[in-house]
Amino acid sequence: MSTRTGSMKAAPAKPAAASTTGATAAMSRVKLQEATATNVASPKGISTKKTNDGEIQQARRRLSVVSDNKLVEGLAAVSTVADADGVQNGTSTIGCYAGVSKKGYAPYNPRKKNQDSMVMQMHAPSKSLLLGVFDGHGEAGDGVSQYFRAHFPTELFNHAQFAPTGDVAKDTAGIQAAIQFALNAVEKRVIRDASIDTEFSGSTGVVVVIRDRLLIVGNVGDSRITRGFLQAGLLTASSLSKDHKPDLPAEKARILASGGRVFAVEYDDGAFQIR
Repeated sequence: MSTRTGSMKAAPAKPAAASTTGATAAMSRVKLQEATATNVASPKGISTKKTNDGEIQQARRRLSVVSDNKLVEGLAAVSTVADADGVQNGTSTIGCYAGVSKKGYAPYNPRKKNQDSMVMQMHAPSKSLLLGVFDGHGEAGDGVSQYFRAHFPTELFNHAQFAPTGDVAKDTAGIQAAIQFALNAVEKRVIRDASIDTEFSGSTGVVVVIRDRLLIVGNVGDSRITRGFLQAGLLTASSLSKDHKPDLPAEKARILASGGRVFAVEYDDGAFQIR
């Protein structure tokens, strides 16, 4: 990860859309479309309650992509997961969530890798939905982001304080503690992994846990999460995360106070120059 601390927020989860740069949640029902891209993780065995053709076509139009060739377009496959039965039987507060990813614009390097990784996973025992985006950077950035995608959910769900208590304040504090622990634990593991060179590579991380009326956010780096909701009949958006950029005075001061340093690094998938 680029930095070792993150920020977290708790907000009431309204029955509307909760979205990240690569994952969105919406209260609509569509058929299950399994993710086929290697950098998209989605839960298995979810109910596929039938919906009418109009709903399906509308969802497909909203989530359409022109290609799944990551070397050319940098696109990861769209994954749309329907859990209409979960909403009806009380095991889920979200009826549909989906994700799509596209690499940044790099005309000087048409073969630039898409280093984004997504997590969209329902945790049935706690009735919690985890959505996350990890945006890698550096030569091994894709490996770092994929490592977080693979290991973060397990660390989070297995944390003792992640389990529901029935008390909103305790659940809020518990989820926040679990997110922070999981991010730090996976970071330590990936740094020790000899197969991934993390000297000049890393990943951002922005995650949201939705449980009942709670929406808890944790972030490290400069990926962003935005909540969409209806207000007076209008679709409105509000930011739920704060960037950790070293050119921000508060973030630079935090890094220096922690014994770190701030310097510029120019790179493009492996060519580095330190100034």
